Amino acid sequence: MAKFNLSRLNSSELLKVIAENDPILIYYICHLGDPEKFKAHIFDFETDCRKLADNYDITVFIPQRKRKTHEPNCRLRSTNKYLSRELSSHGICLRFKQFFEQKDESGEHIRIDREEFRRLFWENFTFEEDSTDIINAQLNRIKNEYRITLPPNNYEIPNKNGNLVTLHYILKEEEIYFIIKVKCSCRNEFSEEIPLRFNHFREKNPYDVECANCPKKFHISYHFWNCNIYSP
Repeated sequence: MAKFNLSRLNSSELLKVIAENDPILIYYICHLGDPEKFKAHIFDFETDCRKLADNYDITVFIPQRKRKTHEPNCRLRSTNKYLSRELSSHGICLRFKQFFEQKDESGEHIRIDREEFRRLFWENFTFEEDSTDIINAQLNRIKNEYRITLPPNNYEIPNKNGNLVTLHYILKEEEIYFIIKVKCSCRNEFSEEIPLRFNHFREKNPYDVECANCPKKFHISYHFWNCNIYSP
C-alpha cells in the first residue's frame, strides 16, 4: 500500500513537527475532535494535552490540581479545531483507528504501544512531497494561464528520417526543467536542459537545438508538440 502523503494538508508543517516528536499526539487531536469515535488505550490524557498546549498552543489544558473532580480537562482551542476536521475529512483519523483494530492469526487484537504506533505512522504516512505532483501542479498552472495543452512526460516529438526527439520533465531543487533529448540520425545523442520560464509561453518562443556532430538544427515549437529539422 502506498504511503499517504501529508505534505498537501494545510496543517502539514505543524503536523510534521508534532510527528517528529510523538505521532500519537496527532491521533490525540483526532480524539479531541471526536472523543466517542477515536479512542486509544495509550493516550495519556494529561501528558499529551500538556504537550499540545505547552509546545504547540493547540489545546487548553486545566490540570488536576485546579479541578475539584481531580480530573484533567483538555480541549482544542477554537482556532485549532480545523486540525481535527482536516485530519478526519482526509480519512487520517480513521486510518489511525485501524491501527488498534489489527488482529493476529489467532484473532486476538494486537496490542499497540506508543513505539509501535510511531513505527506504524512512518510506515503508512510521509511528509515528502511527490515530485510528480509538483510538476503536474506547475504544468496545470501553465495550461490554465496560457490556455494551451502540454505533452505528457517522455513524449516523443514527431519527426522523421531517423531522428528521435523526446521531452522529459524533471524537478531539480524544487524547480521544473524541460529536458529535450535528441538522437540524431548521424548517431550523435545529446540533450538540452531548459528551466521553466513562464514568459516563454506568453511570447510563444520556439526552441532551437543544434547537433554538434552534423549541421542539423532542431526547431521545436514553444508548446513542445512539434519539431522541424533543418539541415544546410
